Amino acid sequence: RMEQNERAKELLAYSRRSVKEVALSCGFSDQNYFSKVFAKETGRTPTQYRKDEARVLDNLTAVEYD
Repeated sequence: RMEQNERAKELLAYSRRSVKEVALSCGFSDQNYFSKVFAKETGRTPTQYRKDEARVLDNLTAVEYD
């Protein structure tokens, strides 16, 4: 399951795939179950994780151009 979780984090952070597509790519047939498992393991929903990571990436990009 740890591999699935790492793959999900990567896809959520760096792709534009929907949460449903990420779930399917990680071997989950049910988006709701995927979201529940992801939240239990990370403390954030997939959508919140994506938003948080987008902020981090935006900040890194801003620092590179300062």
